[in-house]
Amino acid sequence: MNPTRALEESQIGRYTVRMAIVVNWNGIDVPEELKGLKKGRYVLLPMDEAPDLTEEQEAGLEAALASVQAGEGRTAADVLADLAKR
Repeated sequence: MNPTRALEESQIGRYTVRMAIVVNWNGIDVPEELKGLKKGRYVLLPMDEAPDLTEEQEAGLEAALASVQAGEGRTAADVLADLAKR
């Protein structure tokens, strides 16, 4: 995973919104995903287990991932610009 791509930024007012990345950490070594980040402040939250999903939710996520992998994804900035037009 490319951390800089995963953390693509978009502006909402004076705040910067970033997409999250999931990091598996052994509690000692600095994870590779963090080494590529720019200097700054970050919030890390523990995530013990993924929530249970319905079959419909699971299928929706799989379809969304396939869409992004096929190059059909959109940046957060594009989506926010479309929402602002409404």
